[in-house]
Amino acid sequence: MRAHLREPAGRAAPGRSPAVWCLRPIPALINSQAHEVSGAGSKLRFVIIIEPTGGLGNRMRAIDSAIAIADKMRRPLRVIWPISPELACGFDDLFERPGVITDVSELDFSKLRDVLRYRLVLPLIRRRNRAYRDKDHHWLQTKGPDFRHVGQRVLHYKICQPFYANPRPFAEFRPTGTLQSRIGALARPYSVGVHIRRSDNENAISGSPTERFVDLMKEEISHDPGVEFFLATDSIDEERTLRKLFPTRVRTQEGKALDRRTPQAARDALVDLFTLAACRKIIGSHFSSFTDVAAALRGVPLVIASTT
Repeated sequence: MRAHLREPAGRAAPGRSPAVWCLRPIPALINSQAHEVSGAGSKLRFVIIIEPTGGLGNRMRAIDSAIAIADKMRRPLRVIWPISPELACGFDDLFERPGVITDVSELDFSKLRDVLRYRLVLPLIRRRNRAYRDKDHHWLQTKGPDFRHVGQRVLHYKICQPFYANPRPFAEFRPTGTLQSRIGALARPYSVGVHIRRSDNENAISGSPTERFVDLMKEEISHDPGVEFFLATDSIDEERTLRKLFPTRVRTQEGKALDRRTPQAARDALVDLFTLAACRKIIGSHFSSFTDVAAALRGVPLVIASTT
């Protein structure tokens, strides 16, 4: 079954060292040198770069896979973190930096300087080294990264999906102290979490209708008449509907920002994510990485509000 799979393009040219020099214009990577290890009578230079894309859940899944590879190979991990309309907040504004991550370079796409770096510098890294993209997701999950002939090169991932299983899923992700205080004030381990994804996710809208969430919440009430729900949603209309149906049972993060183009929206989303993870069970949305990550963070039982 695996014989027909071909490794994605992006190999380094024979005899050339990795284009680590291409990283120099990116501020957070300036002071780092390629990691050197002894092996077979020579020194190998090897660094792993993860460039996560998409929203919060997608980026966390991609970085979690990269952390697993860095741990396995005992190599430094460097993160290129785009500040974009999908997530307009810096990494260090959301998380304490894990020890395995040696550098985080934030690229703000609202600034011409960073746009030029992204379009001119990073393509050189991708062309001259081993690079993987979202289109390689099936290949990576089926066969896994090839560590046998990494030699002197950069291993670069630009991806929004999990591509390598982490034996300790999301264990390295810890919110900043300020955000952790907000999560602690909201979290109640006896609550049932409800995540309703709307906005631009057509799959979640069609695959997880409101009526299905209502049915599952009513089932929870029939099993536990005292149950309460923590609701995380990007839709004011959905919040109003559930508050009307369950006026004394639904809690939310009050006053949170919903415009993903603002840093506050990202911080509020992280608070929602970890508060869901602190619940005893989650009723989640179809085709939502946010739902999947919330459940995986603490191994919380998950039920998808699906029509199938």
